[in-house]
Amino acid sequence: MTDETNMLRQLRSNGNPVIGSGKAVICWEGEDPPQLLADHIGWNRDQAAQMSRLSERLWVYQAELPADSYIEYAFCKGDERIIDPHNPQITPNGLGQYNNYFSMPEYRSSTWHHKLKGIPQGEISKMRLPSHGLVTDSSRTVHLYHPPVDYPVPLVIVYDGNEYLQRTRLPVIMDNLIAAGKIQPLALAMINNSKRYRFMEYSCADATLFYLLEVVLPYAHHNLNLIDIDTHPGAYGILGASLGGLMALYTLLRLPKIFGRGLCQAGAYSVEGFDFPVWDLLEGIRGTDARIWMDCGRFDWLIEANRRMASVLSDLAIPFHFHEINAGHNYPTWRDCLPHGLEFLYPSNAS
Repeated sequence: MTDETNMLRQLRSNGNPVIGSGKAVICWEGEDPPQLLADHIGWNRDQAAQMSRLSERLWVYQAELPADSYIEYAFCKGDERIIDPHNPQITPNGLGQYNNYFSMPEYRSSTWHHKLKGIPQGEISKMRLPSHGLVTDSSRTVHLYHPPVDYPVPLVIVYDGNEYLQRTRLPVIMDNLIAAGKIQPLALAMINNSKRYRFMEYSCADATLFYLLEVVLPYAHHNLNLIDIDTHPGAYGILGASLGGLMALYTLLRLPKIFGRGLCQAGAYSVEGFDFPVWDLLEGIRGTDARIWMDCGRFDWLIEANRRMASVLSDLAIPFHFHEINAGHNYPTWRDCLPHGLEFLYPSNAS
């Protein structure tokens, strides 16, 4: 049996990619192959992989990957993005398009985001809050998660709240972790981002912090049963990914008497060689009760900035944990890391 015949048989039987012996072979049937973009090779067109001809109508790209990798990829021809006809697994890329994805044999997705029957469930409420000119748009949607308990709890502010609500199913994760006794009950205020001005609002913007103080926190205090932050300084948490992860750390550094727990996923602490102000503020948390969780994919373009941040936090003797996974820059990766981060920051035996 020829290599081509064997590859086609596996492709048509099991779909893309053909996986074996620590390798993933992504295939394309047709006269003209597309370019390939993927987590492990980068998402810029100038980084696109060229597929190799195996036969007249079969083209392949082969990669050696860690056995527990999760990979997203896309075929492109010019400006056209093409869904892989041999892979039904697709996921939103956050930009109005879809990526195909696959995983290597030892990858295990978290199940904490799967809704369970028979456990207490929190409630979700929604409000459009006025911006008062502090952030862009005339108003901003905020979703509140009310945990299924009747006593005061800490609050966690969530940047890109709409994404965490829909793409990670964060309230479901909260219900499951609380019911399993993995974390103490927490309330959430999930703030929708500004699609157009997200970079401006999340690149260490004090206007965003002022919006939290003047609009979001008063609304949360009025509608949630929260512990007194004056009695428990630093008890509130802050969560975000990418630019939201940068803004989460910045919020903790600027407002430490309120936010002492940071869950920063693939934080964009440095972009194209530019260091954001968080680096200059780090010394200020030495000796505080701050606690920080960081996670980032090893194929993420922000991995070196995150490793550098972890090194600085270690030098400052700040309680933190940095978790690396064999994945890229995407919400399925962050969703799988969320339960670990929440348990690290708010274990069930915390006072």
